Amino acid sequence: MNINLQLDAAAERQKSLGRLVDNSPVIVFLWRIEPGQWPVEVVSASVQGLLGYTAEDFMSARVSWPGITHPKDVPRLEQEVGNLLAAGRDEWSQQYRLVAKDGRTVWVEDRDRVVRDAAGKATHIQAIIMDITGYKRVEEQLRESEARFKDLAETIRDVFWISTPTIDRMLFVSPAYETIWGRTCESLYQRPLSFAEAVHPEDQARFMAAVPLHAKGKWEIEYRILRPDGAVRWILDRGFPIRDDQGTVVRMCGIAKDITERKRAEEELRGSREALRALFTRLELAREEERTRVARDIHDDLGQNLTAIKMDLRWIERALEKAAASPGLDAVKARAISAIEVADAMTAVVQELATQLRPGVLDKLGLGPAIRFELRRFQAHSGIKCGASVPEALPSPAPAVATALFRILQECLTNVARHSGATRTSVRLDVRGNDLLLRVHDNGSGIAAEALDRPLSLGLLGMKERAAVLDGEVTIRRNRNRGTVVTVRIPNHET
Repeated sequence: MNINLQLDAAAERQKSLGRLVDNSPVIVFLWRIEPGQWPVEVVSASVQGLLGYTAEDFMSARVSWPGITHPKDVPRLEQEVGNLLAAGRDEWSQQYRLVAKDGRTVWVEDRDRVVRDAAGKATHIQAIIMDITGYKRVEEQLRESEARFKDLAETIRDVFWISTPTIDRMLFVSPAYETIWGRTCESLYQRPLSFAEAVHPEDQARFMAAVPLHAKGKWEIEYRILRPDGAVRWILDRGFPIRDDQGTVVRMCGIAKDITERKRAEEELRGSREALRALFTRLELAREEERTRVARDIHDDLGQNLTAIKMDLRWIERALEKAAASPGLDAVKARAISAIEVADAMTAVVQELATQLRPGVLDKLGLGPAIRFELRRFQAHSGIKCGASVPEALPSPAPAVATALFRILQECLTNVARHSGATRTSVRLDVRGNDLLLRVHDNGSGIAAEALDRPLSLGLLGMKERAAVLDGEVTIRRNRNRGTVVTVRIPNHET
């Protein structure tokens, strides 16, 4: 009774195991080893879902396993299995292709185990076969993607690199590294932080200080490298983190670009600009000196001569008044009075011309009084009302600074009169720290955007250059409501 119960339980367990195998996504085979035949003794029903053939097809030998193996894989499999059996191997695994009943190609992984009898003779081969078509498809896509990535990395002129999240070790660097750095790519993979060894000694500290900031976001740094041949090259290195779905940094990537030629061009341009500014400074200094000399000569020589002529004409007028009246003398007296009026007009013109060339108040009383004087003069000539805000206790700037601010103010007022259509302008001079700030604001139509961007706007360009040679700057903008605002900042070099 107990024996029968045990047999029934064993049979039930065997049926359950069979159902489990039949319903599993894997296929179980049992082949009997017979030379040239390999008949199937056991096959799970799950074979039909994968290949379209029934278990009976294999059991009755209507379909053979070698017969549905892809033709390109048959010779390899037969040779490998023969070699494994000959070597006495009991377990192995293989990957190959099968052709399903509907013509589909199915990739499988075949894990085999040899079953031996009591004498140790191999009698059967037990196989567990899994469908890996999806994995193979992904693998092929990954292989193609890697091939495209490799082709791209090998053709770009810049260096593409991939590192660990902490950037302590390089995982990949494109071949352009060898051309730019003059070192092998393999040398980067040998030890941590090997990429920093080529950084120029003068840039090492700055470079290493920037490395920890890389993982916090996008990273950009310019530095020099020292090639083995002694050449120095400039590099622009841009990097960014690659994160997983949880936001964790899993890789660091970047592109390093050789910008040596750009840096050389920038240096040449910088030198050219400095030379031009030095020339501009010398020309402006020479021009101001010449203006001062001409203004002095006009004021002193021409003004004095006109005054002498006027005095002589006055003497003639008084002498004629004492002489006996006659029609001839009356005509001479009238001509003398007319000449006096011409001399007065010429004197006024001479004084105005001397003031335009170099206002004496700028040299004698300083920048603040000169600004007030210029605004009164501008208002009288243009009819545009002017307001001024100038500190009483204004530090005395260097003559070059005072001249630059005054000339910029004159150019601003000229632009207001010519282009703005304004009825009022205000000027404010302030001291901010070590800077002198001049602000000119009018209520006109406002400067046009194209005028700001026009490279040949010599008036605006001259204003900016005057400030730039003194380490200052000029900003010009259209006011939100109405008019134009010009702000000038120049460091206050006191005398």
